[in-house]
Amino acid sequence: MNPTAALRVLCSDPCNDLAQTGVNGFEDPVSSRYIIPAGNRLPVGDTSMKTLPRGVRIVPLLAGLIILVVLLYKVGIRDVVGNFAIIGWGLLPVLALSVLWKGVNTYAWVLAFPPDLERPDFLTLYRVAMAGDSINNLLPTGNVGGELAKPYLLRPHIRMAESLPAILANKTMELLSGVIFIGLGVGLALFTLPLPSRLRLAIGSAVVVGGLLVGLFSYLQRKHSLSRLLTFLDRIGFEKFRLKAKADPVKRIDERLSAFYHHYPWRFLGCLSLRFLSRALGVLETWLILDLMGAEPTLATAVLFVSLPLILTTALFFVPGGVGLSEAGHTYLASLFSLGSVAGLSLALVKRCRQLFWTVVGSLLLVPLQLRASQYVPNIVPDTGSDPVPAATD
Repeated sequence: MNPTAALRVLCSDPCNDLAQTGVNGFEDPVSSRYIIPAGNRLPVGDTSMKTLPRGVRIVPLLAGLIILVVLLYKVGIRDVVGNFAIIGWGLLPVLALSVLWKGVNTYAWVLAFPPDLERPDFLTLYRVAMAGDSINNLLPTGNVGGELAKPYLLRPHIRMAESLPAILANKTMELLSGVIFIGLGVGLALFTLPLPSRLRLAIGSAVVVGGLLVGLFSYLQRKHSLSRLLTFLDRIGFEKFRLKAKADPVKRIDERLSAFYHHYPWRFLGCLSLRFLSRALGVLETWLILDLMGAEPTLATAVLFVSLPLILTTALFFVPGGVGLSEAGHTYLASLFSLGSVAGLSLALVKRCRQLFWTVVGSLLLVPLQLRASQYVPNIVPDTGSDPVPAATD
């Protein structure tokens, strides 16, 4: 199943794990079965999932590809291929390093779960994370589409009301570490690079605005904002969506999120630290690639190559995988560092090859994960008006 279809199933699946979260029924404490009261049915989503026309969705990708082709033409494809030949089997340690940082990111996700919760095992989370990353790389969803798919892929292992808080908390730590890391890169750039004054102002403003937004997002997670939003929507006339029926699972999500920040500070700090370590491993990857090409990079150069292009790809999130944008940013920075545009474009394309490799692997993992999730059926029992059959007792 392709990533778009996976997201469509998430939005339209009639079970969609709502039974597990307490919506439209109750769990019988004796038989441990989920009881649906007579006349009450689980909501069925619109399987026609509204999306933009295919022609409109493909425009950003085509624009990015055009930028990439122009760069290759201007810089010289033969020179770029020559750098790939110089790297040769050096691509293997680059891939090995990416395996390590994906593991670090997965363990950060592990820490986002409360310690008293029976969560999926590490390898399951690792596979789901890779599948989610492949969706993010293939769809213009600003790294959100893959996060939406994760609760669905995890539904055979854990309730959605339990997996969502960990996903939100982990994503927040990813964003927060990114803002800190970009701030570090911008600080280095302002003191070391001959940037135009307007570009300096634009970069600085982007970091400040991004930091404020991420800080606000984290603050709202501490204050049970989802329950308050649900109450507000119900008051202003959204009763037809039966929001009150969803109050209990939303409340549990809010409680889990708040507990992550207030009751488990060491898990919060550990998750954030591991996310920052992942950024540092990205710097090591950049330094390694440049060193393999014989560019003699410095640590500061590697930091700038990782942090500054991230601003461009984040701002233009609707371009799938940042195709063309990352290459343009690396090429521009290389010219500022006097490394040559060939080195900058080659560096970006090596990273692109690594990304494509893991996108293929993640897409292959997505197929069995989606198949198992689609075949999973919660233990739902329709209520016929009689009491549930009690469990046998001694």
